[in-house]
Amino acid sequence: MPQLWPQSRGRELYLIGALNVKGQNVFISSGLIFLFIFEWYTEIVYINYEILEHTADFKMKAYGKDLPEVFVNMAKGVASQQLEINDLNEAGQTQGEWEEVAVETDDLESLLVDWLNEILYRSDANKKIYSDFEVLEFSESPYKIKTKIRGLPTTQKKLEIKAATYHELEIKKTDGGWQATVIFDI
Repeated sequence: MPQLWPQSRGRELYLIGALNVKGQNVFISSGLIFLFIFEWYTEIVYINYEILEHTADFKMKAYGKDLPEVFVNMAKGVASQQLEINDLNEAGQTQGEWEEVAVETDDLESLLVDWLNEILYRSDANKKIYSDFEVLEFSESPYKIKTKIRGLPTTQKKLEIKAATYHELEIKKTDGGWQATVIFDI
């Protein structure tokens, strides 16, 4: 696991999934920011996504300073559920060629759902789990996203996610940026 603070004086903080853990005095502010306070170190860590409880399907909320970051964090959350966390941490060294994905729609909600579903379709067709994303273009008039994606070859997924849905779909601006909630068919 990657060490977040090199001068930890023998004490280590590690990134595990989307959360940093270990140590004393962990505070949560508005569910999005974790503040770690030690006598020798303070860090504020922004949480990119969280898995929410849902009876039958898979529900996730992603956060970002802007809409492109929310889209990417949602896609990374999907990848984290399809792969074992150790595989995702190693993804940077083993990924192949970049692929371009461009989607244009009439509204923001459709843009997110269509983009996620294009990634899920390619994942199934190409037998890959896409976990590396770069936004090349994002516009709201018309609604358009153009990205580069790349992924890990896989024969088996930890969780088979079929599609993003419009059920309870929500994208909204918050005081800290943007957030989106999506339910996925599994």
